Amino acid sequence: MKLKRETHNANNTKLLETYSYYNRDKVLLQKLRQILEDEDVVFKPRDFKSIYSKVSNYDKDFGKELFKLIESFINLSKSRQLNNDSLISLFSSNSKLINEFLFERQSMFLQFVIPIIEKYNTVLEQRNEIDFNDMINRAAYIVKMNKPDYKYQYIIIDEYQDISFARFNLIKEIRNQSGSISRF
Repeated sequence: MKLKRETHNANNTKLLETYSYYNRDKVLLQKLRQILEDEDVVFKPRDFKSIYSKVSNYDKDFGKELFKLIESFINLSKSRQLNNDSLISLFSSNSKLINEFLFERQSMFLQFVIPIIEKYNTVLEQRNEIDFNDMINRAAYIVKMNKPDYKYQYIIIDEYQDISFARFNLIKEIRNQSGSISRF
């Protein structure tokens, strides 16, 4: 901290100090606002569209990481056959025990992503389409319900460590119906 103070003094710049315990005590935003107001900083509400416009014009890849995160989340939740209620239950039961901040962050993420998942599924349904995870999940369900008479002695699986939960369930159902021995 001493070096930072010296650097700001040497460059004739203003250092506004905050402390980690502000965050721990959940007063960081209030303290930061007070510090800035004490320095006569004027707060002006900003239009989210103008902020988005400026950021996206500056960075053409803006949002790609968020899209990747959402895509991965949809794939993983569908692979695990988790519906919205299951997701909420899973996140709330695990996170409350760990950390209040983590719980809040995950809750906000779910509030954001669940409508996207619902829209994604609605569009698939309207187009009479299914995605890869739906296809695998339906195949596992069909094998389980129809109980086909498979005659496989062995099921050989390459890259088993990378297999999704949905594909694991499909293989398990085929193995159960055929009485085969799995080799991974």
